Amino acid sequence: MLWLYSNNISYIQASTFHGFARLEELDLGDNRHLRALASDTFQGLGRLHALHLYHCGLLSLPPGIFEGLSSLQYLYLQDNQLEFLEDDLFVDLLNLTHLFLHGNKLWSLHQNTFRGLGVLDRLLLHQNRLQWVHRLAFHDLSRLTTLYLFNNSLTELSGASLALLSALEYLRLNNNPWECDCKVDSKKHN
Repeated sequence: MLWLYSNNISYIQASTFHGFARLEELDLGDNRHLRALASDTFQGLGRLHALHLYHCGLLSLPPGIFEGLSSLQYLYLQDNQLEFLEDDLFVDLLNLTHLFLHGNKLWSLHQNTFRGLGVLDRLLLHQNRLQWVHRLAFHDLSRLTTLYLFNNSLTELSGASLALLSALEYLRLNNNPWECDCKVDSKKHN
């Protein structure tokens, strides 16, 4: 375990975690000036089970940042400034069960945003700015039991996107500006 939370860290050198191959938990949370990370920041941390990047100032996540983290089960990215997630960003996280993305500025979810997360159990996306969710955004999430989409800016959500979630037990959609009019009704019948 390596806890570096609340240390006012603003930059992490690419080689910082070399030699920590046996590390299972890394907490970098609450470093509000940590705005960017290099794509190889976590290279060599293949045994990592939990990665805490909550409440930092992260503006984006580079492609490949989670490459090689196949043992990761918990990823805490909540309360950052993330507006967009690259396609296949999480594709190497084959054992990820919990993904916390709430409290960011995400505005859309694309078809391959969550590709590869076949064992994901919990996905928290509340308190973002989500306006659009691709109808296949959740296509790989067959084991997902908990999905929070409340407090966003969603006006519609394809029934097809939710139909893919066969294990879903908890779904929160409250506090969105849903369009519940004749236009929605006509889409339902098409």
